[in-house]
Amino acid sequence: MNNALIVRNVSKTFDKFKLDNISFEVPGGSIVGVIGKNGCGKSTLLSVLMGMKESDSTDTGIVIDGVCLQTDEKAYKKKIAYVFSELPFMEKISAVSIGKYYGRYYDGFNQKKYDEAKITAKINHEIMQHMRYAELKEIMYYVQKKEIIKESGDE
Repeated sequence: MNNALIVRNVSKTFDKFKLDNISFEVPGGSIVGVIGKNGCGKSTLLSVLMGMKESDSTDTGIVIDGVCLQTDEKAYKKKIAYVFSELPFMEKISAVSIGKYYGRYYDGFNQKKYDEAKITAKINHEIMQHMRYAELKEIMYYVQKKEIIKESGDE
């Protein structure tokens, strides 16, 4: 099986921190977790893999499904996603502004789907506010009903 991800010589140095020549390969179909103590470089490594920060090493190579970050950044970014533990934006920025940012940065970004997701998130938040004191059976009924509707394609 081919490697889905190949990482070579990723390095990043800050004042008192150094991520030094990290290299690894991930076979296709694998699930990988990045774990470690606070401050060991997990977020820094992921930021470099996302192309949000540059590696300090001049011979770094990061490849996803045969597409290299260093030679084809746009195609590379279409193949990667990351759920941030900390917001990469200023906390006061609006969801609309974030959508506009992604729309400029990623060719495949669908503004209409993003706007629909914002509406769904708002509705789900309102439902959770209503149901936070509901009995478990009521919540389970709601979840099952929602899944049936989703599977039928009516949602």
